[in-house]
Amino acid sequence: MLIRIGKWVVGVVLAGLVVVPIAGWLYQTTSAASALRATPAPGQLVVVDGKRMHIHCLGTGSPTIVLERGLTASAATNGPLHRELAETTRTCAYDRSGLGYSELRDAHSSVEGVATQLRGLLDGAGIAEPVVLVGSSIGGVFVRSFYDQYPTRVAGMVLLDSTYEYEEVGDGAVEPVYPPGILVFASWVQPFGLVRLLGLVEAKVDRRSGNLLESDRAQLVATYGQSDAPLGMLHEWRTANDMVMANRKPSSLGDLPLIVLTQDTPPREEMTDEEWAEELADAQERNSLHQSLAGLSTEGVWRIAEGSGHGIEADAPEVAAAAVLEIVERARTR
Repeated sequence: MLIRIGKWVVGVVLAGLVVVPIAGWLYQTTSAASALRATPAPGQLVVVDGKRMHIHCLGTGSPTIVLERGLTASAATNGPLHRELAETTRTCAYDRSGLGYSELRDAHSSVEGVATQLRGLLDGAGIAEPVVLVGSSIGGVFVRSFYDQYPTRVAGMVLLDSTYEYEEVGDGAVEPVYPPGILVFASWVQPFGLVRLLGLVEAKVDRRSGNLLESDRAQLVATYGQSDAPLGMLHEWRTANDMVMANRKPSSLGDLPLIVLTQDTPPREEMTDEEWAEELADAQERNSLHQSLAGLSTEGVWRIAEGSGHGIEADAPEVAAAAVLEIVERARTR
C-alpha cells in the first residue's frame, strides 16, 4: 500500500514538473502575442543586418533629431520629450536591438556595433541628412561612437547626464559591471509566464511611467512582457561591461555644436553630514567629467540642469528640450 502511494506521489510530482512549465509557456506565448496585436509598433520596422529594428518619427522639418535612450530603456520612455521636440522639427526615437519592438540578436553588440546598426536603421528609414543626436546616460557614449564613425552625418549633439567611459586608475584595473540578479532570474523564468503571472511587468512600468501617456505605458507593458525582453536587457548590460573594460578615452568631436547637461545636486533635506559630503564629492567629480566632455568640441557648452536627477529628460523636460532646440538652431545656421 505504501509503495503504491509513494509511486502515485512521485508520478504526480513528475507530471507537474512537465505540465506546469508547458502550461506556463503556452500562457506566456499566447499572452505576449496578444499584447503585440493589441499594441503594435508605431512608426516603422526596418530590417538591419537581418533583424527588424523599430524607429518612430514624428513631426516635420530639418535637421532630424534622433533620441538615444539610456541602459535598457526603449523608445516609448521618451514619449513626452519626443512629442515636444516634434512640434519644431522631425524627431525620431528608436529601439536598440533586443529592446522595445526591435528584434533580439544572437549576441550582444559592441558600442561601435550599436552605432553601425543606427546608421543602417537611418538608411533604411530614408534619413540621409545630418542629424542632431541626443544621448541620455549610456546613450551619450553611443551617439559619440556614431560621430566617431560617421562624422558627416551628425549636425549637432546634446548629452543628457552622459556616461563617461574612461576611468584614470593608477594600477590600470577597471571594475566590471554586472547585471542585477533579478534580471538574470527573469531571463530564465519569463518564457514560462511567472513574471507575467505575478504582475511584475506592470509594476516595473508603473515605477518608470512618470509623465507618460497611456499609449506610452501600453507600449512598455507589451514589449517588456515579451519572453526575450530580459535577455535583450542582459545584452545591453554586457555591452556596457565591454565599454567599461575597454576603458578608452572619449575622442574629439571637432567643432560640432554640443551641449552637455549634468544632473543637479539633490537637496540636502534628510541627509546626514556624511551623506551630504559624499553627495558633494560625487557632484564635483561628475561636473568635472562632464566639463571634459563639453571640451571634446570647440563649440561645446556645459550646463547643470537645475532640479533634475540622472533622468534629465523626465525630471526637467523643459531644460532638455530647450537645449536640444538650441542645438537645432545652431545646426540650421551652419
